[in-house]
Amino acid sequence: MDTLGQFGRQLRELYNSGRYKDTVALFKAGRQGYSHDAISGNADIVRTMLGAFRRLDELQHAYTFLRYFHVKINDRVQHSLLNAYAWLLYSTLNKEFRNPASVNLTKDNTLTVDILDEDGAPGKNKLADLIDAVRKVLPLLPVSPYCDAVYSSLTILLLKFAKQCMTADWHFINKLCDNTYIFPDLYLLVRCK
Repeated sequence: MDTLGQFGRQLRELYNSGRYKDTVALFKAGRQGYSHDAISGNADIVRTMLGAFRRLDELQHAYTFLRYFHVKINDRVQHSLLNAYAWLLYSTLNKEFRNPASVNLTKDNTLTVDILDEDGAPGKNKLADLIDAVRKVLPLLPVSPYCDAVYSSLTILLLKFAKQCMTADWHFINKLCDNTYIFPDLYLLVRCK
C-alpha cells in the first residue's frame, strides 16, 4: 500500500492533467486504506478533491466530502486549502446567482437564494446569511498573490449581484467594501455612489 503522501501525489498528478473523473475514482478506490483523520488532516488531498468536484460541477459532492471527513475551514488550515474552499464557495454562489429561479425577492424586499447550507444540505438562506459566510472566509485568505484572484473574484461577484438588484443595497456594498483590502480605489468609487 502506498503512503498517504504517495496517494496524495497520485491524486494531484491526475488532477493536474485534467483527469478529474479519474481523480475522484482513484480517491474512492484508495481511501479505505487510510483513516478519516489522516485524510482530513492532509490539506493536499482535501484541496485536490475539492478542486476535482468543482471542475466536474459536482458542488454538492464537495460539501458532502467536507462534512463526511469533518474538514473544518478556519484560520489554522493551510492557505492552499483556504484557497480551494474559497473557489468552491465562489463556484457555488456564481452558479446560484446565474440561475434566476433560485433568487427571490420577498414582500419585504428581502432577497433570498436557494443554495447549499454550510454543511452541504440544500436549503433556503437569506442572502445576508450567505454574504456573512463569504465574509467569514475573506479575512482568512492571506494577502498573497496566491489568494488574490479568489478574493477579488468573490468580492466582484458579490458587488455585481448587489448592484443588479432592483434597488442597490448600498448598506451591504459599503459593509463589504469596509472589509476589502484589495480594492481601495473600488471602495472609494462605490462609497461615493
